[in-house]
Amino acid sequence: MKIFTLLLLLIPFLGFSQTTDLFISEYGEGTSNNKYIEIYNGTGATVDLSIYTLKLYNNGSAIANTTFALSGTLNDQEVFVVANSQASAGILALADLTSGVTGFNGDDVVSLEKNSVVIDIIGIIGTDPGTSWSVAGDANGAADKTLTRKNSVCSPNADWTASAGIDAASSEWTVGAVDDISNLGIHSANCGGVPCTSINAPSATGATICSGATATISATASETNSTLYWFDVATNGTAVGTGTSFTSGALTSTTSFWVEEAITGCPPSPRTEVVVTVSGIAPTVNAGADQTVCAGASVSLTATGTGTISWNNGISNGVGFVPTATTTYTVTLTSGACSNTDQVLVTVNPLPTVSAGADQTVCAGASVILNGSGVTNLSWNNNVTNGTAFVPTATSTYTVTGTDANQCTNTDEVTVTVNPVPTATATISTGTTLVAGPTGQDYQWINCANNQQISGATNATYAVTVNGSYSVEVTNSFGCSNTSNCVLIDIVGINENKAESTISVYPNPTKGKVNLTIPTEQANVSIYNALGKVVINYYHVQNGAVIDLSNNPNGVYLIHVTTEKGTSILRVVRN
Repeated sequence: MKIFTLLLLLIPFLGFSQTTDLFISEYGEGTSNNKYIEIYNGTGATVDLSIYTLKLYNNGSAIANTTFALSGTLNDQEVFVVANSQASAGILALADLTSGVTGFNGDDVVSLEKNSVVIDIIGIIGTDPGTSWSVAGDANGAADKTLTRKNSVCSPNADWTASAGIDAASSEWTVGAVDDISNLGIHSANCGGVPCTSINAPSATGATICSGATATISATASETNSTLYWFDVATNGTAVGTGTSFTSGALTSTTSFWVEEAITGCPPSPRTEVVVTVSGIAPTVNAGADQTVCAGASVSLTATGTGTISWNNGISNGVGFVPTATTTYTVTLTSGACSNTDQVLVTVNPLPTVSAGADQTVCAGASVILNGSGVTNLSWNNNVTNGTAFVPTATSTYTVTGTDANQCTNTDEVTVTVNPVPTATATISTGTTLVAGPTGQDYQWINCANNQQISGATNATYAVTVNGSYSVEVTNSFGCSNTSNCVLIDIVGINENKAESTISVYPNPTKGKVNLTIPTEQANVSIYNALGKVVINYYHVQNGAVIDLSNNPNGVYLIHVTTEKGTSILRVVRN
């Protein structure tokens, strides 16, 4: 009898062909609104549906678009069908409820949650596959198809990649034709016997916190295939968390939580009380106001409060440092067993890009213009104004400072090289030969009468062939040039090529007027000044004609007398 009694006591704890929990056993994505979800209970016990929820995620959304909380109970070996309200009569006849949670297409996600934890799913939350999810190697396996869970599946699966598989053999699903409802309303699982044993209460550790802080408490399960559920009441109630740890909200007084251990289809363990002791009040700490600096500048973070102050990132309170990037710094104030934190944001603005322009080279006395760029607010040292010409006196490096809208500044430099200008001289060497100076330069002789360069006259010496004034342009190795003063040559060509020896003028020198003696009846006369410029012309003059220089300045004049025998040149001095 004892043996028989023991067997009777064990019978409630033995499950045959039991699943570990509820799961989605059939999914219909048919024509028009022929859509439904079938949920199967093979746990060996009646299940309270109030802790289960169906959720729909449309078009890759990471947040559920529709949530449907289940209610009532579901007996062992029965299914619960949720259908679209506009589905066919055949589907609605097998449905337990209708809900908008069935408003899915083949590329949407449907999840089954238990105590707000996903335990089974079709699709991947936050992902849009395009037209359809791939199932059992069928790229369109979830669009216009009927998916039926294989009888060998005994547990829900929150990993869709594993559940869908890569082919028919590896998939948990059989892909059927559109609108095939031949298996709707029935399901079975071939799982084998799973015995239920008495589950010991989990062990847990409490915590001590300061008033207003949160607490993280943890527990250790006694079984390897169990789940821990956290509660804020000693009996009954709804789980407020799952897993080996639980974080509370902010607490101001000592509070108890409870944790129980459960294996699907078996009675849960007794609940273990976990106490969070609230001791003391978190100190007040102020990290100070947010700061904004320019790159490379130093900042000092000074937190205030009563207790021990420590900063992250290796910062010392009240000690300056140079931040390298915009960063949020956290200060922790510890007073006894309690601590509190505050944060301050240090914004690091980049320095503006400032350009002083390319280096320049000029000759002494020439002007330059310095144009800085990068920002609108620019200033130069040495009293230079941006974009305004000035004459540098010596080779110098000039610095421009640019300031941007954040009042951050940056600088750049430009070197202006000032090359010397030669001291050009032109002197009479002998007679009509001019010599340029200084030596070792490049030369170009110039006729001062018309300020034109004399072709081919590029040597250091120049033999004058026509009376006049001459200067020389001297260029040094830096390419800098200078022009000498004009030098007067007035002794070229006197009595040269005299056509008739009897031609003469008198008096010479003269106060203004001279008499012309010619052997012929008439001649043409042109008078040139020392610069080689014609100042007077006479035509058809006769012997004894008077040439009047009274209106011309004192100096040397050349009188060109042209007769039928040629031209004679006479030198006259007016004083």
